[in-house]
Amino acid sequence: MNTGGIKVLGKRELVVSLAIIVALFGFIPQYVFRVTGKSMNPTLKAGDHVIIWRDINRDLTNELVVFEYDRDRLAVHRAIADDSEMVLTKGDANNGTDGWITKENVIGFVIFVIPSEVLILPPIAFVMLCFFPFLSRAHQEA
Repeated sequence: MNTGGIKVLGKRELVVSLAIIVALFGFIPQYVFRVTGKSMNPTLKAGDHVIIWRDINRDLTNELVVFEYDRDRLAVHRAIADDSEMVLTKGDANNGTDGWITKENVIGFVIFVIPSEVLILPPIAFVMLCFFPFLSRAHQEA
């Protein structure tokens, strides 16, 4: 269908586009990632999107952290210990830990999860969900 040079976005593209637009205006700190594995089931499922905050200069114990491993590969696991320079991580569905990871390899911690099921919601519902973590964070800090 010819739409006069404008491409109609699908739901996945809409989710990513909205996240990018909001990030560009400074409402979402830095990154949005899509979960692909099963190591964090049932907390995170493949297809979920996570929004992360880049502040790693704090105690990350019990936070879900996104970190780099094996050169250019990323993972999201729970930090089960933090000694200020390194974190010990483990996937919720894994039996063992990943070992200690330097904070230099930690990209940030998860502040909001967009479940894969949200992709079936109308766009206005998705936009409202995007702003929910900031409203709740402001309430917690007050």
